[in-house]
Amino acid sequence: CMMTGQAAGALAALSVKMNLQPRDVKAFYVQKVLADAGVRMSLCSYSDVPERHEHFGSVQIATMWGLLRPKVYPDLPKSTIHNPGKGGRRKGIFGVNDRITAKDLAGMLSRAEELSGRKIVLPEGVKLTRGQAIDAVVRAMCSLPDAETAEHGIEELVSGIGSQDTQ
Repeated sequence: CMMTGQAAGALAALSVKMNLQPRDVKAFYVQKVLADAGVRMSLCSYSDVPERHEHFGSVQIATMWGLLRPKVYPDLPKSTIHNPGKGGRRKGIFGVNDRITAKDLAGMLSRAEELSGRKIVLPEGVKLTRGQAIDAVVRAMCSLPDAETAEHGIEELVSGIGSQDTQ
């Protein structure tokens, strides 16, 4: 119930800020606000992305919207009548610290552009991890329409990554 109230509040604030009816606010804007507030929305858990991880919110959005597949999907065994809630739970692996491949990056950009209706461009020659790429694309995808361009948010994020990642 608390998350529903938080989502309703985020939606109301966004609709006022964007000067739109609540029904016209895209869901990923609300989900980005919730993710930034630390709300858990995705049913998938990854051993390499705990809840306090810097990429946790973006990985949740990527998982929910199919932006980037994890390396290993979580395995959630079903409970049985004879053994309710038992059977353990194996977390997946997102591969957040692995370098993103050109193929994965192209697929992620295509899907993000399809969802957001924006052209999202990453600077050429910058090597990113999967977590950094997801953060950059989610930031661009979820930046409010009054932002200069989606590219602006990515340039700002990529410039803060550091010289060791740009070689």
